[in-house]
Amino acid sequence: MATISEALAIAIRHHQAGRLQAAAQIYRLILQAEPNHADATHLLGVIAQQEGNQEVAVEYIGRAIGLKGDAAVFHHNLGEAYRAMGRTAEAVACYRRALELKPDYAEADNNMGNALEEIGDLRSAEDCFRAALQHNSRFVAAHYNLAELLGGTLPEKDLAAQRRLLEERELTDAQRLLLHFGLAQVLDARGEYAAAAEHLDRGNALQLSEWHKCGRAYDPKKHVHLVTRIIGVSTPEFFERVRGFGLESELPVFVVGLPRSGTTLIEQILAGHSQVFAAGEIKLVPDTMAALGGQDADFIEGLRQLNQQTASRLASRHLEKLRAFSGTALRIVDKMPENYLHLGLLASLFPQAKMIHCRRDLRDVALSCWMTRLREIRWANDQRQMVSRFHEYQRIMEHWREVLPVRLLEVDYEETVADVEGVARKLVAWCGLAWEPKCLEFQQAKRPVRTASAVQVRRPVYRTAVGRWKHYEHALAPLFAELEKVVARNRERR
Repeated sequence: MATISEALAIAIRHHQAGRLQAAAQIYRLILQAEPNHADATHLLGVIAQQEGNQEVAVEYIGRAIGLKGDAAVFHHNLGEAYRAMGRTAEAVACYRRALELKPDYAEADNNMGNALEEIGDLRSAEDCFRAALQHNSRFVAAHYNLAELLGGTLPEKDLAAQRRLLEERELTDAQRLLLHFGLAQVLDARGEYAAAAEHLDRGNALQLSEWHKCGRAYDPKKHVHLVTRIIGVSTPEFFERVRGFGLESELPVFVVGLPRSGTTLIEQILAGHSQVFAAGEIKLVPDTMAALGGQDADFIEGLRQLNQQTASRLASRHLEKLRAFSGTALRIVDKMPENYLHLGLLASLFPQAKMIHCRRDLRDVALSCWMTRLREIRWANDQRQMVSRFHEYQRIMEHWREVLPVRLLEVDYEETVADVEGVARKLVAWCGLAWEPKCLEFQQAKRPVRTASAVQVRRPVYRTAVGRWKHYEHALAPLFAELEKVVARNRERR
């Protein structure tokens, strides 16, 4: 029989390999034998944080700190949970406490920089990234963050340091892909598009390999099947049957679209309004879908069998969780882009909700996805998978246009950057609110933005992202040609 220390070592190996449930099971067994085991308690909290259960993470890691308060890593990981919840001040306090306990803790400095970047304190964020590199000049994450933050203004010595680091054989693939993505951002901003494209090819190939290694490879056929089933259930007859099932609340505002289509910009504009709370990319809709199906059940079958009692229960539960973000706001924005898949259920639960669909030239969306390290989007690193995903997106959005019993405001990124005030006024009016000029000062907002657009939305609107794909017309010609076919097929369906 393994000792507790041996069991802990086995669990940690599972944890490091991404087998979270296997690790969690062993941590729980350790706690059954030794309830005050600080490390097992802490690591259960880390798993909860990784799985998105931040409240549970705070509970476990806080308990671990009560058992062993001088462990810097505990305070750091509590900061990570708070940061994921948007509680930036508490996160920064945790990182600082970790640094008091361990002054050379490069990861704490780096993640404090991430937190400060999310609230728009870009200068302090840079200072933190540089402090991390003073502790560890080979800390790849800090190099990547600097490159992403500074872009074309990254000093030559930093660029040279990253290139030297990339040549080291000891780097893991996960570290190497970060450097490729970071260097691509810098070279793109400097107009060196061919060199940037080479780094992007390598970075995306490595990320794709990482998805396969951890058993999370994307399956386009499964997604096609999912979209087909959603469309099959969400018929005019279905919407007629569920008419009147939902709640008449105007509180939710759902901003949807492909990733990198301008959803963060739209959210930031609305967040400038005094009666709007922007909740960011929250997982509340997927949670509601899961509740519809029940444990291990099929949510689409649950949608097919939706009745008034279930709809009322789900809508009330959803509103209660949404209201927890703000007790006073008249509108709360949920800007999880791929909620476009679930507009049928949302229209059934909230017929008075405001729905906003962000559109953008698919070639610019594809390039932005290809250039950005998207941590949870598994289809963005393979061009064929991207084309398939975009085709299914257009297919389901065309279906929603035909059958949704609620109105959908469609906003084009190109129009937004060309006429920010005009679009902002349209958005505010759509939400049933009076105009406020603060909606045009979104880049000055201090609310956390935890998306790949965190740096861009802190700067004045720029138009250089429109038609950006043309810089990569040669490098990504096959991708763009396939996307033109996707657009043409969508026109034919109309």
